[in-house]
This record gives sequence, C-alpha cells and structure tokens, in this order.
Amino acid sequence: MAYEKRSDRSVREHLCGVSKELQATHGRLGTRQAEFVGDSAERRASVSCLGVFSMHIGSFDTERAVSPVIGVILMVAITVLLAATAAVFFTGFQDETRQGPPSTAFSIEYDANAETIGGSPSDVVTISHQSGDTLTAGDLRVDISGTAVDGQYDYESFTTSDGTPVGEESQISASDEIEIGAGDFSGASTVDFSNAEVTVIYTGGSGTQEINSEDFS
Repeated sequence: MAYEKRSDRSVREHLCGVSKELQATHGRLGTRQAEFVGDSAERRASVSCLGVFSMHIGSFDTERAVSPVIGVILMVAITVLLAATAAVFFTGFQDETRQGPPSTAFSIEYDANAETIGGSPSDVVTISHQSGDTLTAGDLRVDISGTAVDGQYDYESFTTSDGTPVGEESQISASDEIEIGAGDFSGASTVDFSNAEVTVIYTGGSGTQEINSEDFS
C-alpha cells in the first residue's frame, strides 16, 4: 500500500508538472500571438505608409513632368508675342518712312515763246527731276498761279519733253522732265508765264509737301 501511495503521489506530481508546462506553453503562445498581431499591425502600417509615400512620389514625378511642358508653352507664347510686337513696330516704322516727306530736288524753268500753237507763240515751263528719291507721278501735283490757266494740276496731266504721256503710276527719277505749254490746256492757244508762280507739290503720305517753287515775275 505504501508503494501504491507513492505511485499515486508521483503521478499527481507528474500531472501537476505537465499542467504547469501546458500553462507556460499557453502563455508563450499568447505572447507570440500578440507579437504576431503587433507585427501584422506594424506591417499594415508600413505598407500603408509605403502606399502613401508612393502616391506622393507619383504626384511629385507628375508635377516634375508637367512643369517643363508649362515652361515650354510659356516660352513659345512669349516668343510669339515679341515677334508680333516687333512686326507691328517695324511695319509702322516702314509706313511712316514711306509716308514721310521725300528727299528730292526739282528744277522749274521758264522759256518765253518756246512753242507756237496755231500761229501764236506761247511760253513753256519745264519741270525736271534733278536728284533724290524716285517718286510716283500720282503723288505729285503742279500748282500754277499768275496766268490765265491758274489751277492745281495732276503731274500726269502733262507730257514729257518728247511728247510721251505721263501715267499715274509712272516713276519719276533723276533726269525725267515734263513740259507745260498752251497745248496742255483746253481752249488755250497761248500762255504767258512771265508773271507766273509754279510750284511742285508732293501729295503722298499723310500730308503735302512743297518740293520746289519758282516765281517768274
């Protein structure tokens, strides 16, 4: 009987030890589970942070990609604006240059009784382009006063010294000349320029300019 009691006692001690080991193992498992849960939470947090960071990186890369495009567009727009401004400026400058007063010299000479029309002698005035800019006949006018044929006449109303008609678009350059006599006025058989004043006027551009004037009185 003593042996049996000792055996029962040993069994109980053994079972108690096993129970303690199971409790310790259970405790360790709980600790590992908590650590695993914590690690999982940390992993999820890390993954979430990485996702947010990746989104920021993507956004930053997109902004970096868009910025050069915007810069190029602005540079092109500025270039076009400057080119348009320069074109307008130079066009206006050229217009002003074309419309400005010409640099030219004309001579006006009077020749008494230089021609005869219908048996009547008549004076002749010769207007010659001496030097300077080439002008369009349509931009010139001849004013006559102190005669029986006073008035303002288009330059192309007269003929050259060899009788060639002058057209409105004719280019008048150095050595070109016209003659004005009785034959250029309807119904006039003679013209006396001895007391006349003859003026060549430039009418091109924005105003008029007197090129030359001669008073024969």
